[in-house]
Amino acid sequence: MARNKTKNTASNRLGGCDLRVLRDNLDEMTGRPSSASGKRDNPDSSSNGATYASNKRVRAKKRLDQLRKEMDEATEKQSAAGADMLQMLMLMREDADRRAETEDRRRREDREAVLAAEKREREERERCSVARKLLRRRRADTKSSS
Repeated sequence: MARNKTKNTASNRLGGCDLRVLRDNLDEMTGRPSSASGKRDNPDSSSNGATYASNKRVRAKKRLDQLRKEMDEATEKQSAAGADMLQMLMLMREDADRRAETEDRRRREDREAVLAAEKREREERERCSVARKLLRRRRADTKSSS
């Protein structure tokens, strides 16, 4: 408890408890070794005795690997999007073909219906004209016989 003579012994924020006990047992509570001498480890350094240049190379290699991974993911997404686009185009083409076939069939059926109606009208006109001719002949025959 004698190590921290200049620091406060109590804190109102912590409920007025004795801070000397907390400070003395801080290493055991946090799990840090007592030989750490108060300095934190640098998370970017790959080894304890590494130089700035070697750390820079390691960071650059990590960043390059990350960029490669992102490029691969982007390429996969692009190829998947291209396949989806191709599938959509094929679907649209099939739909357009189906619509064209339906329209052609409808036009053909309409044309056949019109031709059939014209044929019926023509036959009916022919029957009427034949019936008129027969009627005229009968009238003419009845006039000539009377």
